[in-house]
Amino acid sequence: MPAKRIALISAAIGLAALALYAVFGGRSKEAADSQEFTLAGDKAYFVENKHLGHLYIVEGTLTNNLRSARCRIKIKASLLDAKGQELAQEVVEAGLTASISELKFLGWEELLAKLQPPAQSPCKATEVQGGASVGFMAVFRKPPPAAATYRLTATDAQTP
Repeated sequence: MPAKRIALISAAIGLAALALYAVFGGRSKEAADSQEFTLAGDKAYFVENKHLGHLYIVEGTLTNNLRSARCRIKIKASLLDAKGQELAQEVVEAGLTASISELKFLGWEELLAKLQPPAQSPCKATEVQGGASVGFMAVFRKPPPAAATYRLTATDAQTP
């Protein structure tokens, strides 16, 4: 009896992942570029994590349009419903990403630690020179089923 129950739960999780992919898969994103920063080349996809189940990943590139360096550039990634209402958000820092292997095998705390700058030199680890581009990554642990698209906004930065 327990084996059948596990099989049913696994099938339900698989169907839920397919439904979320159908909702998010071909959707475009909204990017709120500023004169200081440009967000580009982003993509979104699901990853099956060994410990956490399905993760929804939004990643891309941020370009510093200023002549001087900036660090700790924050990006707000929002999941939106079909009417444009925000359902979930993650605030991440440009320059910090995880590999596909890390996305698949790290636990939640380890993954969050990977996507945070080191405490001893947070500005140095996330510094982006003027005119340079860096990657960023937002990880959603439990994306809402009603999410239909996402929006990216550069929200804050520091001078090194």
